[in-house]
Amino acid sequence: MGISSFFYDKQDRYFLQRVNKTIENNKVTEHISQPLMHPNGIIDLTTPQELRMATAVLSLLDTLQTRNASERLHALENLHNEVLLTARTKFRRNTARVLIEVMKEIVRNYGDEDLQLKLVHDFRMAATGKPTTVRKLLKKYYLLEMPEAWNQLVF
Repeated sequence: MGISSFFYDKQDRYFLQRVNKTIENNKVTEHISQPLMHPNGIIDLTTPQELRMATAVLSLLDTLQTRNASERLHALENLHNEVLLTARTKFRRNTARVLIEVMKEIVRNYGDEDLQLKLVHDFRMAATGKPTTVRKLLKKYYLLEMPEAWNQLVF
C-alpha cells in the first residue's frame, strides 16, 4: 500500500475490498443483486447505493465472458434498475456510462491498489450523479456527453 492510499477514507477502502473480492472470486455476490427486490426497497437500507451499482456493473462485465444470453439480460436489467431507476438526477444515462467505464478501469488495474483507490473515488463521485462531476469524468475518460433524451438526432 503506497503513501497516496492514506488520502482515501474507509468507505473507499471498503468499497475496493468488496470489488477486489468479487474479482478474485470471479463471480458477483448474489446477496447484493436480488432479482426480486426493487432497488428502492429494503435492499436500499442494507447496502450502499454505490456498492449496488458496482455489483451491477461487475455482474454485466462478468456475463460478457459467458455465452448465456439470459444471464446477460438479467445483468443488464439489474444495471438498469440500479443506475437508471434509482438515480436521483436528470443526468442518469451519462452517469451510467461513466460508472461502466470507471468499473472497467478498476477491473483492468487489479493489483495496483493505489490506482484502484483513485478509480474507486471517481466511481463513488460519479455515483452521486451530479452533472458537474459526471461531465468532468466524461472528459477524463474520453467519453462524449450524450443527450439524456437519448435521441442522437439532437446530438
